[in-house]
Amino acid sequence: MEKLQMWTNFARCGNPSTDQIEWKAYSADDQNVLVIAGPGDIRIQHDLLADQYKAVLPLLGYYQFMDKFFTPGYLLDILAARKSKQQ
Repeated sequence: MEKLQMWTNFARCGNPSTDQIEWKAYSADDQNVLVIAGPGDIRIQHDLLADQYKAVLPLLGYYQFMDKFFTPGYLLDILAARKSKQQ
């Protein structure tokens, strides 16, 4: 039942914490991962994804940089500009 409550909490608010286990978001400083391995096997594990996080970290800066230029309406803006030049 605990896993069901965790999934429900995660779907509802993005945080699977319950009265029995507190989940903290993964960060470079607090590398905790919530492991749901099976019935009765729910635990927080430290440094599980440390190597993967280090490998992906340079990409995060790239995507944050690109977000400044590529907005959701970026392609629509390009198409509108081309259309206005044609007219």
